Amino acid sequence: TDNTGNQSSDTATVTITYAYPTVTITKPVNGLYFFNTRILPFPKPVIIGPITIEVTANQIPFGIDHVAFTINKHVRFTDTEAPYAWTWNTPTFFQHTITVTAFDRTGKSTSTSISVSKFF
Repeated sequence: TDNTGNQSSDTATVTITYAYPTVTITKPVNGLYFFNTRILPFPKPVIIGPITIEVTANQIPFGIDHVAFTINKHVRFTDTEAPYAWTWNTPTFFQHTITVTAFDRTGKSTSTSISVSKFF
C-alpha cells in the first residue's frame, strides 16, 4: 500500500540452494607414519601399523549428519560426532585408497580420497 492508498500484490517462487558439505582428510598427510605417529616427511602417506584417520567436515546452515570412512570402496566406519576420526588397525599391505564422505542433514554429500601405502 502506498501513501495514497493504492494496493498491489504479487507472488514469486524462490528456490534456496545451500552449499554441499566440505570435507578434508587432516591425517594422514604426506609422510612416513609408524604406529600412528608421523616420523618423517615423505612424498605420499606411508603407514606402518595402525593409523587414526582424522577428518574435518562442515556444512552451514544444516551441519553434518555423519562421515563415512571407506577403504578400497568398502565402508569401514561411520562417525556421527565431531571430531570425525577412525582408527584403521586391520593388518594389510601395499596400496590402498582412503575415501571419506561427509553427509549433511539434507542428504547432500561430498567425498575426498587419498592414496596410501600401508603395511601391517
